[in-house]
Amino acid sequence: MNRNWVSSCVEEEVFSKPACAGQLENGYYGDWAATGRGLLRDLSTIFLNFKRWFAMSVLIEFAMFPTDKGESVSAYVSQIVAMIRDSGVDYQLTPMGTIIETEELSQATDLVNRAYGILDQAGCSRVFASLKLDIRNGKAGRLEAKVDSIRNKIGSINT
Repeated sequence: MNRNWVSSCVEEEVFSKPACAGQLENGYYGDWAATGRGLLRDLSTIFLNFKRWFAMSVLIEFAMFPTDKGESVSAYVSQIVAMIRDSGVDYQLTPMGTIIETEELSQATDLVNRAYGILDQAGCSRVFASLKLDIRNGKAGRLEAKVDSIRNKIGSINT
């Protein structure tokens, strides 16, 4: 048996097909693991593909600003944007809010809580917030992919 059958199953995304699933159930993995050579590469391939298959993408578009600090609030909003930037998540600033992508819902809500904390620490006693969520299992990198999908259909767009 070829020791790379697991890699080929994962790479071809056919673990659900009976041939690969049957090989796992019937214990053929012993020959594959016994070779030792390439085991780490094969396990890495499995992990990376499982991560991609079971990934979660949380897109959150939100705006948050104080309503009790006058007409211009960019000094407060810029502190929130700096926190998002420094968090390391993918984000896109727009004139009306910020879109971020995280791997888990808790990461997204943590950023919203931290944003409120910044305004609270700045002495803001009234805060407006608007939130939209798009949560999808099995996908990642959607912040750019969704825009690219439209670009591929109609050509050049402003972003």
